Amino acid sequence: MDYFSILNLKKEPFSNSPDPGLFYPSPNHVECLHSIEMAIRLKRGLNLVLGEVGTGKTTLCRKLIQQISSTAGNDLVEMHLLLDPSFSSSYEFLSGIAGHFGLTASAGDIADRTEWQLKEAIKNCLFAKGVEEGKIVVLLIDEGQKLPDFCLEILREFLNYETNDCKLLQIVIFAQQEFREKIGQLANLANRINLCYSLTPLGFGETGRMIAYRISQTSEDGAGRPLFTWPGLFALYRETGGNPRSINMLCHHIVLSLIIQNRVKAGWSLVRSCAGRLTLDRRSKPVNLRLAFMVIILIASLSFLVFTNKRPLLKAASSIKERFQAAAVVNSSPKADASGPEKRKNAPSVLGQLSIGKDRNLWHLFHDIYASHDPDTFRKFVKANLTASSIPSFISDPDMFREFVKANPTINNIQMVHVGELVTIPAITASEDNIPKKPIIEVARAKTLTEAYDLLRSYAVSIPDLMLLPFWNRREGLVFALVVKKQFPDRQAALEALKHLTLPMPGDTRVLDTWDDDTVFYHNLEDRS
Repeated sequence: MDYFSILNLKKEPFSNSPDPGLFYPSPNHVECLHSIEMAIRLKRGLNLVLGEVGTGKTTLCRKLIQQISSTAGNDLVEMHLLLDPSFSSSYEFLSGIAGHFGLTASAGDIADRTEWQLKEAIKNCLFAKGVEEGKIVVLLIDEGQKLPDFCLEILREFLNYETNDCKLLQIVIFAQQEFREKIGQLANLANRINLCYSLTPLGFGETGRMIAYRISQTSEDGAGRPLFTWPGLFALYRETGGNPRSINMLCHHIVLSLIIQNRVKAGWSLVRSCAGRLTLDRRSKPVNLRLAFMVIILIASLSFLVFTNKRPLLKAASSIKERFQAAAVVNSSPKADASGPEKRKNAPSVLGQLSIGKDRNLWHLFHDIYASHDPDTFRKFVKANLTASSIPSFISDPDMFREFVKANPTINNIQMVHVGELVTIPAITASEDNIPKKPIIEVARAKTLTEAYDLLRSYAVSIPDLMLLPFWNRREGLVFALVVKKQFPDRQAALEALKHLTLPMPGDTRVLDTWDDDTVFYHNLEDRS
């Protein structure tokens, strides 16, 4: 439609139909897709794909059909899709399956057959197709949670139709999570399951990449452009919890609002306004505390910037307010000839606080931010259960560890840091030998450590050679830059490398090759030129 041209779109990017052409290949969905296809081709029998409402089961089902149909040798795979398995009797279910296999058309008396005769006809059909014709017959069942117990018993019998080498019928059931409990009560069927895969909501980074992917797939030039400001994207993730269907629904309303208001980007208030028009709460799960904390900091920072027309003052919870104020003060006086202690005047004493995640520990945080020690050294440090006053000789940089431990007096036992515990990250200056001396590529930047660390985790999937480079100077204040680890011999080489960089989300990339004289770095960047 013509009105989509306002946003450089050729069609609706957030359709509520399961369009396989707009299937976003998140790691979770792609792994599931490949696993199910492999199970089908290996003729493993029964496979389950479970997920909450709106996590993409139906779209993945359509993508599976499309992918197998477009692969070489697809004529040897015969796929049958059962959309609504709400049957009232065994006979009705068997008749429906027989119709899918083409038995109704070839047998005029099919309606007069008994259940046993229908089963025999289906078995003979599967044997002819699977053995004599060498085909793989697949039965895909969507909305599997609607399957009555008698249908599940019939499917169990179908799984008994086999040769010495393989199952004659491959069954894939797409169902909601409650189906797990239901099938678990049927031991004879449960122990025949080859694969049970669960689809989960998207994380914050994946949410942004899914939106960017759909926009690029439906844009006029195939490139697309950012649809949200960062606060807007935070608001959308907060409202949807990363549920793909909820994301599409809310994004649809946001796109319409942008068109009506003749705007090109959605901010926090527009997202919240559109979410308020939706009558149902589509959040699939509550947003974790770290994300909520990040959003509070971002809103406070932007609000302060708008009302004072000065650089934002980062604010956190009252218990750590003093530490964050020290990290965010910006001196607007002209640059001095910085050297020695004068260079660090007004520099922050801490970089911020991070929460220990389920898949991260103290070593991960320390290494990601400072990049100063190898894992073995850190494990020795943790194992020794050290305090700030007892740093043995095997620690390569005792002063850095001492500062790190001193900044966290509430951690009684450094070997027992719990998930969710806040860890203060001190502003430990990098050595002069490890600061950037050649051009580097900046992929993105953030104003808070929490936001920057989340960006690093999400971007690292697409750009593994990425690192966090915190730095401070009087002009910019405290900056958290995400940069490519490699240093380039000159600016032209860096610009050339930037052209070939594949970004997970559209952003402001740049080459950094000049620094203010008073710039202080907090990451030991290796020279990997």
